[in-house]
Amino acid sequence: MGNATAVIDRFEQGATSVENALRGLPGDLETRDPGPGKWSIWKIAAHIADAELVTAARLRWIAAEPGSALKAYDQDLWAENLAYGRREVKDSLALFLALRKGTATLLRNLPENAWSRTGVHEERGELSLLDVVTGATEHTEHHAQQINAIRAGAAAA
Repeated sequence: MGNATAVIDRFEQGATSVENALRGLPGDLETRDPGPGKWSIWKIAAHIADAELVTAARLRWIAAEPGSALKAYDQDLWAENLAYGRREVKDSLALFLALRKGTATLLRNLPENAWSRTGVHEERGELSLLDVVTGATEHTEHHAQQINAIRAGAAAA
């Protein structure tokens, strides 16, 4: 499980990165509009939580039912229709952290051959368990950096 361990460690570190990025936010910064076409920290936090929910389900389908169809989703429609602008950052963070922890525990307990199991994403085609974990890790790292950049921009203003 050598390489898988490193992948899971990085996956778990994403939770710490997001938690650190969201820690101690001034209330006005959570909802501040960063400009046209950009999401507030509030919306980013809701998006991260919902993306984690989708990832957790996809990983379970791949591990338990190889070859499963993996549905795509439209993040902008989710943001619009799932109240991203009204969901508390603390609630989004709690959901994200619980899902990430539970999924990491699951991943650590899978047999080595599970990492080559695949599902079929309706837009991206065949994806292995490793592909989905890696993609989720990079997605989380990107959004933690995005939140930190918003914070830095506000501090410089």
